[in-house]
Amino acid sequence: MKRFLLLATLILPFGAVTAQNTGSGSNERPRNAPGYFVDEIGLRMAAQLPFEGTVDPTTYIVGSMDLFTIEVKGSISTIWRGLAVNSQGVLVIPNAGMAPVGGLILQDAILRIQTVLATQYRSASIDVYLEAPKQVNVHVTGDVISPGRYVFPPQTRADIAVMPAILGASTYRTSVKENEDDRDQSSMATRAPVVRAVDVFSATKGTVPRQYNLRYVRIRRADGTETIADLLSYFYGGDISSNPFIQDGDVITVYRKSSTAPRISISGAVRMPIEFEYRPDDTVAGLLKLSGGIVEHADVQDVRVYRRSGAGATMIQVSADSTTPLEPNDRVVVGSLQNLLGQNVSAWISGEVNTPGNYPIVEGQTSVYDLVQFADGTTPDALKAGAYLERNTQAIPSQGLRDNDQLWMRRSSDQLSEGFQYLAEEQFFSGRFIFIDLRNEQRAKELILVDGDRLFVPRDKNSVFVFGQVKLTGFYAHQPGLGADAYIRIAGGRALAADPQRVFIIKAGSRTWHEVGTVPIEPGDMVFVDRIPYETVLSKRQYELTLAQQRNNTYSLILSTVATITSIITTAILISR
Repeated sequence: MKRFLLLATLILPFGAVTAQNTGSGSNERPRNAPGYFVDEIGLRMAAQLPFEGTVDPTTYIVGSMDLFTIEVKGSISTIWRGLAVNSQGVLVIPNAGMAPVGGLILQDAILRIQTVLATQYRSASIDVYLEAPKQVNVHVTGDVISPGRYVFPPQTRADIAVMPAILGASTYRTSVKENEDDRDQSSMATRAPVVRAVDVFSATKGTVPRQYNLRYVRIRRADGTETIADLLSYFYGGDISSNPFIQDGDVITVYRKSSTAPRISISGAVRMPIEFEYRPDDTVAGLLKLSGGIVEHADVQDVRVYRRSGAGATMIQVSADSTTPLEPNDRVVVGSLQNLLGQNVSAWISGEVNTPGNYPIVEGQTSVYDLVQFADGTTPDALKAGAYLERNTQAIPSQGLRDNDQLWMRRSSDQLSEGFQYLAEEQFFSGRFIFIDLRNEQRAKELILVDGDRLFVPRDKNSVFVFGQVKLTGFYAHQPGLGADAYIRIAGGRALAADPQRVFIIKAGSRTWHEVGTVPIEPGDMVFVDRIPYETVLSKRQYELTLAQQRNNTYSLILSTVATITSIITTAILISR
């Protein structure tokens, strides 16, 4: 029994160590196991180069620093991971041989590697994989700020490749550093440039790239073939094929825009009217795709092409799916179905109405009065005099020159800077809020609605707000016929700092100021008692101080005169003696 326990004590620790080394339930082969070779440096390089999509084995050209994984399955199984193609284009396979693969397309390179290994592993199954593609060297030329050679991660598209040359290499590097994540320094060569590309080519931030013809970016491959990248088709139309992957050894040429180069445009009932450089393969269908397609009210049977003809222009009616090539300087216009225009226009009404909600309107026709009728009228508690219309000025289509444009109004104005500041404030509030007394039906019928308007009818609390220099500020029940003085008495009377000459009535809704006695006080109105102006108080105190000082000076002068006279009399008396 003692011998059995001793044997068990020796065997159990050995079994536990073996289980830990092999990994509990794991099929992964230990890296120190026989027949398993790992290039750790190569795998680290692969981990730092994430890329888009998958590599096409029929077009990808194998070159220096491509990393391969080879697995041999047979009586003697072997795995090589992270094997790199050397600078001479040769893949050295430890203890197996060498395979010259540089310059071959990927599927041919795989076949050559399998052929080399087949001489040693005759009855085995040989699988070859591209572990990680190499970095890409390209040459960007043309009228760019920083032409030259650039290195990019694998599977990089043309828009990323031309960006540093267009912006300038130093500016690009600074932009990349601004987007770096300090916790992931490997992102500098991959993620950061992609994020920056979105900013550079956007309509709101892009400036320098707008000087270039991004519809015609020429790419000459290492094998002599050429392709054209249309980056605008990629940005605006989402055509990924127009933004191809760059390849090692590509020569990319970028040209600046020319004022004499032919142009083409599409407008009308499309989602994004646009004008850009002409390409010989431009068609109506292609332009529609670039513009984001047609809108809901577009008339697909009314697509017109306007073409220069002598001193004028001719119109050609075409279909929306036409693939006939267009000519330089053609202008495509998509018509609209008039019966569908303005169908999505509406206005809101809320507050003290019987049926608040969002109602369809006809711009240029529906009035505030009509909107109140849609809502089944106002409730008995509505404060009609306090209603106001809030207009969303951003929803109104922008115009080249607005009716109240400040810059144009300054041309013939003699306003001072303070006047222009007040003008800006007035323009903001007057354009956004429109106060209306719903008791005046004629005015309600004259005020026409636009899309997005919001009419609010407040509740009539049958009160008057008294505030300012009164003893008891607050709301007080409205009593017909009472004047401002009566409401001030109800509020406890004037405070010590009150100015009896500066009492005002502020009307509900419009918040306009009126002098006492000029308008009746109605529910929702406010009575404001102003204080003696601070400047007046200072002036009064200064006046009193000056008056007291002058009084003291007068007293001093009198005393001085009396003393002088006394001195003269005394002197005369002494002389007479």
